[in-house]
Amino acid sequence: VDAGPDVTAPNVIDVSPSGTASGSIERFEVSFDENIDETTFTIDDVSLSGPGGTFVPVSVAAVDVANRTRFELVFEPLQTAGDYVLSLGPDIRDDAGNPLGAVVSSSVSIVPYLEQFDFGTGSTPVAEGYTQVLSGDTYNASRGHGWLGYVTGWNRTSGGPLLSDYHYAREGTFVVDVPNGQYDVVLWMGDAGVTHDNMVITLEGVERETVTSTAGEFLELTYLVTVSDGQLTIHLKDLGGTNPNFAFNALEVVDA
Repeated sequence: VDAGPDVTAPNVIDVSPSGTASGSIERFEVSFDENIDETTFTIDDVSLSGPGGTFVPVSVAAVDVANRTRFELVFEPLQTAGDYVLSLGPDIRDDAGNPLGAVVSSSVSIVPYLEQFDFGTGSTPVAEGYTQVLSGDTYNASRGHGWLGYVTGWNRTSGGPLLSDYHYAREGTFVVDVPNGQYDVVLWMGDAGVTHDNMVITLEGVERETVTSTAGEFLELTYLVTVSDGQLTIHLKDLGGTNPNFAFNALEVVDA
């Protein structure tokens, strides 16, 4: 039986990201329920409105030219927090020439990027809202953060969940996978029990300063850092003195 010509309009079945996105957005992926004629889906069929105005994609292309149901829309990085609306169509057509017929819209909100880490031991409480880091948490891509090398965890009885425990070593590097951009990086360093002197802080390969925390003193140190390689690198080294080790309590990374 001849089914006759295809007169069914294509449908958008998914847009990603949607809802909430952290930090920044550089690309959207749009999925349809059938193959799309890619000559009818161009930057002229896309509109993105948000804080600061309307944005035009750099490119629109099928993810797989043999299966033209998924398309990638690339923009200059969108980093301003707020609500965005992506609009598609209406003249995007399937292989039979059927148009989408109406503008399809999808919303996403960019919220400031925020990562918080509490360096401690397996037997100590974790500060609310923070991710626990144990001394054995070496970096891997699935975790997205971790130590490069060996450190030791220690706990005191005072300082609260965030500051009573810490990691220490003569030298150590901690890394966090982050989107490229500018961040306020906050380090808490100190020990309720003893002094830690001559601690050198290097961020993204740039030495920032050498600090000392006396017994019971917790330094809250904030630095503006630009990340361009997708990974924030924090290198700590103690130059010796009354104590040969740095003490690292907590870390916060937030959009600048």
